[in-house]
Amino acid sequence: MPAPESQSTETEIISDARAVLRDMLEWKLTPARWEQLSETIDIAVTAEKSGDLEALQRVTIELELAGPVRVTRLGARPTVAAPPRVRERVNLLVYELGRRPHDADDPDAGDGS
Repeated sequence: MPAPESQSTETEIISDARAVLRDMLEWKLTPARWEQLSETIDIAVTAEKSGDLEALQRVTIELELAGPVRVTRLGARPTVAAPPRVRERVNLLVYELGRRPHDADDPDAGDGS
């Protein structure tokens, strides 16, 4: 049985990943940025499937930093919502992460959202 600290850390890593992934579904980015993020999502999927929490934590930080900027420059390329393939992969990853065991204190635990 994992130590309480490691279980808490696991819960935090998974909860943070799910929060960032859900936020992504609201982002507006250029198609080129979505393509780049698609590769990063692949890394997150691999981390989840292998149970590599350190890799999941690193990729969560990467995704968080890749989010949209608050200021739009004049002449900037138009932004769009996540393409359907990205949305599907993100939703599936959020679901899979929600299936992992969590602390009872985590309100998102196991709800698949």
